[in-house]
Amino acid sequence: MAKVKLTDPLIRKTKSPEKGYSELGDTIVKGLILRITVKNTRSWDLRYSTKGKQWRFNIGGYPALSLSKARKEARRLLGEISLGSNPQAEKNIERQNMPEMVKEAVARFIETYARPKNRESSVTQAEWALGKHLIPKIGNCLVKDVTKADIICLIDRLAAKPRSGVNLIFRHWRRFFNWAVEKDIIPHSPMAGIKQPLKEKSRDRVLSDPEIRLVWQAIEKQPYPMNAFYKLLFLTGQRRCEVATLKWSHIENGIWTIPADIAKNGRVHDIPLSGMALEILDSIPHQKSAYLFTSTAGRTNDKGEDLSSPISGFSKAKRRLDAEVAKEREKHGMEEIAPWRVHDIRRTVATQLAKMGFPIHVVEKILNHSSGTISGVAAVYNRHDYADEKKAALDAWDRRLREIMAGKKYPENIVQLHG
Repeated sequence: MAKVKLTDPLIRKTKSPEKGYSELGDTIVKGLILRITVKNTRSWDLRYSTKGKQWRFNIGGYPALSLSKARKEARRLLGEISLGSNPQAEKNIERQNMPEMVKEAVARFIETYARPKNRESSVTQAEWALGKHLIPKIGNCLVKDVTKADIICLIDRLAAKPRSGVNLIFRHWRRFFNWAVEKDIIPHSPMAGIKQPLKEKSRDRVLSDPEIRLVWQAIEKQPYPMNAFYKLLFLTGQRRCEVATLKWSHIENGIWTIPADIAKNGRVHDIPLSGMALEILDSIPHQKSAYLFTSTAGRTNDKGEDLSSPISGFSKAKRRLDAEVAKEREKHGMEEIAPWRVHDIRRTVATQLAKMGFPIHVVEKILNHSSGTISGVAAVYNRHDYADEKKAALDAWDRRLREIMAGKKYPENIVQLHG
């Protein structure tokens, strides 16, 4: 946390952070902090200690509470604290005795639970599931008054709508009400005993060799950053969000390292980059951005610090790619291909590696799966990182992908063996 002499011009020109929140500590009044969230919400907090314990108390929002008024209120509170008062502890006791509305509890859940514990994509999903689908319906109800029948009714309505994402909504609602039980807001969850509304369908869509070639040709027609982004998905088999947030600092000596806070399973993951992957990286323009794939390069704050963000808008990009695939298909006289998703690329890579004879535990290491063939006691004692095996597999997939692009193929009953 930066500590500066706060002024109104400084506060106004300070931009919101790329994610999470940032804080500016005032050097005039000790403990006074301006908190700025990613959504540019600004509020005053007072940090203080009493009886050896650190506390934080929210004074109010900015600009409703000006800098001068915030300093005045902070000084008043510090005076009371010196006489034995504890405003945050008193507020906690008052809150426990006051029924909480759903919209208030959701805001507290997002800020104190979802944001600190989850990746940004998960937080966005929670805000969507709760903010768009729960609060408009029962946001002004007390949490303790929400019944099982209320939830069943809402879920049934969502389940009746096609492509509503009801299962994802259901999981976030359940997590929220379980949190409310843990925080003693309610004695039990109204979602207890309610089953997930729709049965999850396990996808098995894998792109065939002609489809891979067709899609790759369409990718070639896409501009930066989506052309290089899609190609790296094919060459590495990694998740969309992990490739999208790839930074230059994550790559060293031909190894791409996914940090634990980005990897879905929370574990650091190394991916050896093949020759074609490195060629693609060399073709990406080194703009003023930490990210390889960005449309906001060059965006900085007054201090010249990088404020660029990774790419987004994946649905629109996929529609553009599908349109180009249709053009390529018509040009080559091919039949219409079955619908496919970006995540199917990852499954396609895994399937190709298995067809080439690479053992399943090596494929799982490449995919960074949390569970699989090496589990239980074996997972505890087997700390081999399979770096050489992963490199051999991805190099072989690089060669096979080049063959597919060239229209070459090998008989299905022949397995390629690699040393």
